[in-house]
Amino acid sequence: PCPLHGGENRTQFRVSLEKNCWNCFGTCKGGGNVLDFVARKEGCSLREAALTLCDWFQLPTQEKPAQQDERHAQQDQKPQQEKPAAQHEQQAQRAQGNHGRIPDDRYKANFGREHTFRVNQGDFNNHRFQYGGYWFGFAAPWPNNWLYTQDVYVVDINGVYYLCNPAYPGVNVELVVQL
Repeated sequence: PCPLHGGENRTQFRVSLEKNCWNCFGTCKGGGNVLDFVARKEGCSLREAALTLCDWFQLPTQEKPAQQDERHAQQDQKPQQEKPAAQHEQQAQRAQGNHGRIPDDRYKANFGREHTFRVNQGDFNNHRFQYGGYWFGFAAPWPNNWLYTQDVYVVDINGVYYLCNPAYPGVNVELVVQL
């Protein structure tokens, strides 16, 4: 069964050690690498997932000790059910401009439904791509049914950037602009 949504089918969740990825063919239709899995399971960002893995395996991080202590204290105080609310808070912060924002004139000239391009698998494996003079990081796994040969575009929905595929309306990949 899938550890994310459960289920009874023992073949719906697959892990490929050769490709370093996982896929659920059941209800959640999820997929990605170990960071994507931990982020979904723990209800956190990819960065927080990486730091969680460092904690679990006692690996050193480049965080300053004060930041580590603060993060540990915050995690200890948050019950499991509050983590999705934290994600909404992060989205609200992005909407308020606490993360990278593309100026309106540049956005209109290079982004939106009418400005399509392709993201290759190498870019996705590196967790970022460059387009329109900006670097974008993936904040969600690549959808299983999207192909790297399909056109995509970037849109701004309520202050959050998403990668969209015209072939699959409504399926969006959250992005973070890296300035």
